[in-house]
Parts: sequence; C-alpha cells; structure tokens
Amino acid sequence: NNRSADAKAIQTTIDNVTKAWNTNDKDLMYANMIGNIIRTANGAIIAKKQSDYGDFMDIYHSAFPDFKVTLDNIKIDGSTAYLNWTCTGTNKGEFMGNPPTNKKIETHGFSIWKFGPEGKATREDAFYDNLVVYQQLGYSMPTPIE
Repeated sequence: NNRSADAKAIQTTIDNVTKAWNTNDKDLMYANMIGNIIRTANGAIIAKKQSDYGDFMDIYHSAFPDFKVTLDNIKIDGSTAYLNWTCTGTNKGEFMGNPPTNKKIETHGFSIWKFGPEGKATREDAFYDNLVVYQQLGYSMPTPIE
C-alpha cells in the first residue's frame, strides 16, 4: 500500500465517519470534521456546523434505530473522496412527520467529501433519491396544487 499519509488519514476519517453513522456517535463524528462542516443534500445546504450535522443524524436514528451505512466503493483523489454508499434501516419512529411504518428501507447514494490538511472532513455533498425511501415506507405523493 503506497498511499500517501494524507490518503491514509482520509481513509481513517472515512472509517470513523462510517462508524459514527452506524452507532449514532456524534462525538466520534465531530472529532473527524471541522467545526463549520458543510453538508449538502442534492444541492441544498442542510448543515453549516457540527451540531447541524448531528441533528441530521438524529432524524435518521430516531426514525430508523437500526440505521446502517455501508460503503460500496471509495475513491480517494488528493483531498477529495468519492463514496458510493447504501443505507438500510427499519422505520420504528416518526419520520418527516409521519408515524412509524415498521417497513425496511434500502437506498443508495453518492457523496463527495472534502478534507483539510490534517485529514478532517470539511464538506460533504451527498446525492440520493428520497422518493425511493418514501415509496419503500408506503408514502404516497400529494396531488399538485394548481
């Protein structure tokens, strides 16, 4: 393995971030990102600091107590990592204002992570299809308002 020290630090951060997601360990998550981490979802900014990111984690872990992230593919290029991932869980708590369905979800997405010189995450741009999750939970789309 001749990856650079930076690539090794980034891989360690990725491993820690994945573990933090899978155990809802916000302290571990925060230790691996800068204070003013930016996270976007499908182009919309949803986090501008660590606590915003932690709040986002809480939404998923309270709705899906068995929420898990699996990394399907990782490519590190300089200070950027490209991750294909799969998320799974069982809806046991309220989600997006809806009562639990006890249904299982499996969704796939892609994230581009940026890292600072010390290997800490500075930004995540995530892309995924929420409609897949809503359909798996049995939600129906509202009729458009004219």
